[in-house]
Amino acid sequence: MVEVAELVAAPKFKKAISTHLRDARDRKEQVTKKMLRKSMEVLFKLPENSLDAHKEVIKCAINDFVNEEESEEEADVQSPPPKPKKKATKTVKPTAKAPAKASSKSSTKASSSSTKASSSSSTSKSVSSKRKKDAEESDDEEPPLKKPVLTVKTKSGAEVPKQIKKSQESAMSSDEFHKHAEILKLNVFGNQLTGEPRSFSTGSKGWYVGGKIEVEINGKVLWGSLSVNCTLIGSKEWD
Repeated sequence: MVEVAELVAAPKFKKAISTHLRDARDRKEQVTKKMLRKSMEVLFKLPENSLDAHKEVIKCAINDFVNEEESEEEADVQSPPPKPKKKATKTVKPTAKAPAKASSKSSTKASSSSTKASSSSSTSKSVSSKRKKDAEESDDEEPPLKKPVLTVKTKSGAEVPKQIKKSQESAMSSDEFHKHAEILKLNVFGNQLTGEPRSFSTGSKGWYVGGKIEVEINGKVLWGSLSVNCTLIGSKEWD
């Protein structure tokens, strides 16, 4: 029987997790971490509860799958389709009408325009009054809570090009990436983290950094769990 520790470190184990999660997603089924461990034990014919000691490895594989799926979805965003051309409309020439009828319609239109102008003026005053009232009431209310802001400032200041996935599919080979890619180093609240270049179970290339870190808030030291995944778009196609 294959040793459990040796199995969970093998690429085929992470690939099996990705396949299982992808199938569950397609079937719109919810999968918990415990359910996933049980499924892997059955698939690889492992003793019951033998994967409980490897929860962190399975958690990393799940994060890899989720983060890569999100990266691939963002990369598939393309430019908006062209606007449809407007159909040519035929111009119908107006026919001459009798003077008496024209005069009658002109009088009716004038009366209608006067009524609309009066109604419009009344509506405008009503809207203006309502806005003024809302503004006065809003001064007494507390300002709404702001949503957390997420910002990204790239090295060159440039924004990601459109259809980046297609343009990077032939950017380099897998061997070139592993040979020249540097170790990812992060400093988060004074915590030092590093992650070597890697190939994910899905075939994409990138980095993963994660673990427990210290966070000081209002003089109190708390512990948090950090997970950072960087997937190179289009790298799944690198041989």
